[in-house]
Amino acid sequence: MGEPIKIMDLARDLIELSGYQVGRDIDITITGLRPGEKLPSRCCAREELFSEDEALAPTEHEKILVVSNGAEPSLGQWKDEVEGLLSLARAGETEKARERLQAIVCPLKIENRELRIEN
Repeated sequence: MGEPIKIMDLARDLIELSGYQVGRDIDITITGLRPGEKLPSRCCAREELFSEDEALAPTEHEKILVVSNGAEPSLGQWKDEVEGLLSLARAGETEKARERLQAIVCPLKIENRELRIEN
């Protein structure tokens, strides 16, 4: 990411580059923060990209990190769930298999083609 840009400077530049004058042709109105917006702290110019409950792991590329959420099941947990489901299905325990499948699938939500796991 690049250097932070002051929104007032950006607004002035856009107005002037469009052939107008600030204050004469177009006024700039400061409306305040919208819900969810926050001002960067003066001591830390870096934007908070991750929450405290997310774990960061390095990749082969030094500038790319993998973020994982604590609620995300591990591969071993998925394997155990699928094996349990297969055992029930092979034993003919249809209702129990259906309940197990529902317990596995229901916490999952797919949003914008990304898998989200809810607690």
